[in-house]
Amino acid sequence: MANAVIDQMLAAAANAAGATWGKIEPDLEGFAQNLVQDSAQIASDLATGKIDEDEANVQFKLLADYSAIVANYAEAAVKAAAQAAFNAAIDTLWAAVTSAAKI
Repeated sequence: MANAVIDQMLAAAANAAGATWGKIEPDLEGFAQNLVQDSAQIASDLATGKIDEDEANVQFKLLADYSAIVANYAEAAVKAAAQAAFNAAIDTLWAAVTSAAKI
């Protein structure tokens, strides 16, 4: 079941990331695996009475906060890739302009 959840998480992330998926995939794969393992541990601890529901909620909140940090990283990576693509397009355009103008 954990692998199915990880696969679903990664498929959603890949869809959202589009062409930049290859740049962030390794980091997000590790993150997804850790998140699922940590969630399973929290569920196990709650089921066995090691922690109560309040503590489980606190731990899940911490996982959610960590997820937000990773999401910000992924967003920055996507923006950086888009900026690099834009810069390359501008450089190519400039080269074409200078070539046409024989500068």
